[in-house]
Amino acid sequence: MVIDTTSREGMESSLAHLMGVSVPELYQYIEAAADSAVEGQWCFNQDLFDKAMEDFYSDMIEQELPDEILFFHLSRRLKGSENEISYNLQELLTSNNSFSEFLNAHQITFRKGAGNRIILCYRDRQISLENTMSTDVCYLRSRLGYNSGREDFCFNGFAFRDLLMKNQYTRQLQDCPEILERLESYLRIKGLAKEYAEKSEYYCFMYRFPIGCVIFDGKDDLTVEEKQLHLLNQVAYRLYQYSGDSRYLYDHDNPILRLKDDDNASVDCLVSTEIITSDMIE
Repeated sequence: MVIDTTSREGMESSLAHLMGVSVPELYQYIEAAADSAVEGQWCFNQDLFDKAMEDFYSDMIEQELPDEILFFHLSRRLKGSENEISYNLQELLTSNNSFSEFLNAHQITFRKGAGNRIILCYRDRQISLENTMSTDVCYLRSRLGYNSGREDFCFNGFAFRDLLMKNQYTRQLQDCPEILERLESYLRIKGLAKEYAEKSEYYCFMYRFPIGCVIFDGKDDLTVEEKQLHLLNQVAYRLYQYSGDSRYLYDHDNPILRLKDDDNASVDCLVSTEIITSDMIE
């Protein structure tokens, strides 16, 4: 079972069905939870809102909680490669695929090093990322596993599609992956990012994963049941936000999802592929 997080209407109908109520009744419960979150408080207390909603779930939900979750991944891909497997960053850079072939054409290569590090080479020469405070180097060290214990290779995405085109991250990725911009700057390869933009399309990939395989960013240690309740609470809170003037809603609180650092996104879990055009981004 999965909660439809593609739209407001999908979230309304999914959560209402799970709780065994109509959509208008669902909003009555959400408003009651919201009232408890502000009563006697200086500001809206998310923990109190979540607790009230969880009490409603406990009393009303008689079926199994969602065992799958929708996962929306933004990526600019070379044309014709949209059906390739979606790799974690380490596999993307060090295996044979269309992205690594594009880099190879510019004499940029990567290989796995000791301690999970990814070694950057340019023109057959290993590039040092040591002993500098350059902004580009700080970024590359972070993404290439130089900060031991804080590796960031994971395949990531968002839980909600409804307002995703208003998300600042959506705009940031519009032209090319950030790592390409940093490589262009650090290696001084003029036009690298522009060439990639011209040869690629911007996509939103919708996956459907077992909820136990997905990590909520900042909440790494949740059990499967805690993940299920957290998702329901986030859906309920997003619907509460819609009860105001939706023209002023943005997507800053869209739950960020990720897979484990060494996981790739299976093609079998891919539900749909959507091209994002510039006029879609708000």
